[in-house]
Amino acid sequence: MKFALENTDLPQERIDYCIGTGYGRVNVPMADKTVTEIACHARGANFIYGPQVRTVLDVGGQDIKAIRCDDKGRVTNFLRMISALQEPVVAWKYLQICFLYQCRSG
Repeated sequence: MKFALENTDLPQERIDYCIGTGYGRVNVPMADKTVTEIACHARGANFIYGPQVRTVLDVGGQDIKAIRCDDKGRVTNFLRMISALQEPVVAWKYLQICFLYQCRSG
């Protein structure tokens, strides 16, 4: 925690609750709670864009995720493809399938 706060003006006493997120969540021993990257994406999209968001696509360097969420930003389903950038044609087909699947399921 000291390292994380080192270059900020925030004293450790002002932190009431700590959440570890994403792939590194297991490396935050002082976390009161941990949340998956997929759940964070769904909640973030809901927070920023509103309750009408139902599909979130995360195209990253390591994988592609299609996330389906409800009006509260809770994940209802998701699909994930690993090594997206190594096979761009396969990745594009995957996104097409995800889009069709998401449209039909909601």
